[in-house]
Amino acid sequence: MRISIKQKATSEQDNWWRWSVWIEGDSDALNRIEYVEYTLHPSFPQPVRRVDDRSSKFRLDSEGWGEFLIRAQVVHKDGSKRSLKRWLELKSSVEEDKQDDETSEAAGGAGGAGSSPRFIFFSCNIADAPFANALSKALAAHNARVLLMGNETSGLPWEVSINQLLSQADVALFIISESMSTWMRRELAATLERKIPIIPLLLSSQINLSELPGKMEQAIQVKPVEPERYDEEAQGLAKRILQAIEILMSKTNKKEAAKS
Repeated sequence: MRISIKQKATSEQDNWWRWSVWIEGDSDALNRIEYVEYTLHPSFPQPVRRVDDRSSKFRLDSEGWGEFLIRAQVVHKDGSKRSLKRWLELKSSVEEDKQDDETSEAAGGAGGAGSSPRFIFFSCNIADAPFANALSKALAAHNARVLLMGNETSGLPWEVSINQLLSQADVALFIISESMSTWMRRELAATLERKIPIIPLLLSSQINLSELPGKMEQAIQVKPVEPERYDEEAQGLAKRILQAIEILMSKTNKKEAAKS
């Protein structure tokens, strides 16, 4: 039986929002649920919250200023569990959107067009930030969610912030044009530790990937362009990246299915 996370957000003032999430499904599916455990961004007081009110469709109400990935562990009365996730969008009437937020841990979150958005962890040197920003916008236009350490403003320790971002990521994209900075190497080490697939995006033909630690996927080579052409170049590149991710996710899901 199909269930999913739905949401509603209402703007208050000064970029502050009240929002709600709940489990949507037919009556039989909801009646099978014992409780739902929501996991919010770690900057929230009590980020893990349990709701067992069937009459409200296991609705959770809260408020804040930033968007983030909400995970829900649905625990059924027979002891079985299902994992769902949804990107909380702070927009009015977003409950009417077409976001497909049902994701099964067993299925590995597979999907193509019309499925859950891909979550991409981004890493780059400061010098490449303008190009990375253009690429982020292009990917977002194709329903991808870009996760950047620079967007984390919670004041949490670096280790907590990076783990929070990587826990959401389907894949990591490292934009490399020169020697990696110390911060990029730390992000690379954390990504490898979590065994998240890494796609190198090479802005220079002089990069030797064999000098970097860990196994990476097939690199994507990008020809140098002038800053005024970043947006144009990013549009085509975003499609190439998402195609590579879908191929990678398909291979990963087949391997997982073979193990089970």
